[in-house]
Amino acid sequence: MGEKMKPFQMVSASQISVFDADLDPRTGCNRRWYLEKIAGVPAPKSAGQVVGGDLHAQIENYYLAGGEITSPILIPGMPYWPARSPTVECERWFSLDVPDWPDDRPKKLLSFGEVVDMPWGFGRFVGKPDILDPGVPLVVDFKNMRTFSYVPKAEALPRLPAMISYARAALQKNEGADEVQIKYVVHKTEAPYKAREVGTTMTRAQVEQGFSGLVQIIGTMRKTALVENWQDVTPNWGACRGYGGCPYRDRCEAARPRSGKVVDAWPAALAPFESSDGLPTVVQVAALVHLWLTSETVPERAIEILSMLLRSITDSLWEGTVLVYDEAEPRELNTPDEQVVNVFRELVRWQNAAKIDLGQDRAERYQAVIAFLTARKVPCESEQCVADRFCHCHFQVKRKGSTMNMIATETEPKAEIKTAAPVLAQAGFVIVYGAVYKHAGSVLVLSEFLAAIKNQIAHENGVAHYLQVPFAKLRGDVIARGLLKLQGVQGVVVVDPKDEVESEIARMLMDRAVLVVGVRS
Repeated sequence: MGEKMKPFQMVSASQISVFDADLDPRTGCNRRWYLEKIAGVPAPKSAGQVVGGDLHAQIENYYLAGGEITSPILIPGMPYWPARSPTVECERWFSLDVPDWPDDRPKKLLSFGEVVDMPWGFGRFVGKPDILDPGVPLVVDFKNMRTFSYVPKAEALPRLPAMISYARAALQKNEGADEVQIKYVVHKTEAPYKAREVGTTMTRAQVEQGFSGLVQIIGTMRKTALVENWQDVTPNWGACRGYGGCPYRDRCEAARPRSGKVVDAWPAALAPFESSDGLPTVVQVAALVHLWLTSETVPERAIEILSMLLRSITDSLWEGTVLVYDEAEPRELNTPDEQVVNVFRELVRWQNAAKIDLGQDRAERYQAVIAFLTARKVPCESEQCVADRFCHCHFQVKRKGSTMNMIATETEPKAEIKTAAPVLAQAGFVIVYGAVYKHAGSVLVLSEFLAAIKNQIAHENGVAHYLQVPFAKLRGDVIARGLLKLQGVQGVVVVDPKDEVESEIARMLMDRAVLVVGVRS
């Protein structure tokens, strides 16, 4: 198969997060983990990893050598940092025993690449928390994010593999403690620079229960590591473009069976929906959606199942969120089940391409649900929106917007331009979403503006590393912001609704350009 197989000899929290799609359906994928850790196919670093590495180096220098913090990104977060003390450990390795997987390797400390003194032979589970203070005990994980929208809530921290393992390491060093403090300190990497702290406590019983769950996942990883060919490892097609995209996406897509063989995949993809009355898993829905998007022949049953799911989940989410949203008491917000939301996200990806007719009432519900879920992620400086972690401004506007993508129709672009006030529209900048667009002007090809866009991105973020990052590794929203900064850009951006990065670019530009919804031939 071209790759040299590596034995599976140790595990970490990051490996588990990459492997298990149930933890995060947008990124977790058995095959991605296998390609990197077992097949040994190197993955290039993303722009965020490069910038994050530099910021973590400053933090480490601060705690270990008393170095000065100079980054404007980090300075706002320093009030949340633990004080330097003899008991505070920074970036220090630990190892944990894994039940039923004894570590019989010779004990030593390994150093290779960027890894220094990693324990070998002391336990199969290894990790290196940013801050661990066994005296409290306390665990701190520093995160650097473009927006606070992706910051997990405090109640979600005890479910994260990293926090479970770090907490267990802290309690292992402090055997008399009954609980451990865990927290994120999040630094916003875009101006205006801000910081946020999210924390909670875990009891010893919670830590042990959480680690038992990780041990079960590790057992599945050990079985997967025995597979001889990476193409036989189950993929999660829904994670191909999550958070900037999987580095192995092109390899997987190129190896996917074509023509008649694709039809053979339908029975297996449809089977879970025929044998269960409960909500399907995100991975099952993502697999069916991916097959629908990439197959030349689609059985009617697949369309029936996806249509039924979309209608059912739209109604369910609408009743639990939009229907009970009270404008007079907007702080009373229902939080929808995360699994239902993730399934809905996959169905939206399908609907963007399928454009089935939902009927006027349900189409309005669909649009309102999207507006509600998006409002949970939209950053807003309004005091109430910040307190509620929900952008009421966005929701109030978008819930009443046009129900695009419900019924495919072509729109005359000149009529749209007359009513458009945004700056880009005035410059002749048009987004064509899922449409064949005939225009006298030029069609904008993003790659032609590569150098200019990357320069704007680097200038906006104050980080030169963006100039070295491959264009394909930049997120759609990052590209869009760079594009918005360019002067004199005119033309048409044709967006493929099947491409999540292109769709993300369109979403970022929608409020500032003309939107034309139509049919791609």
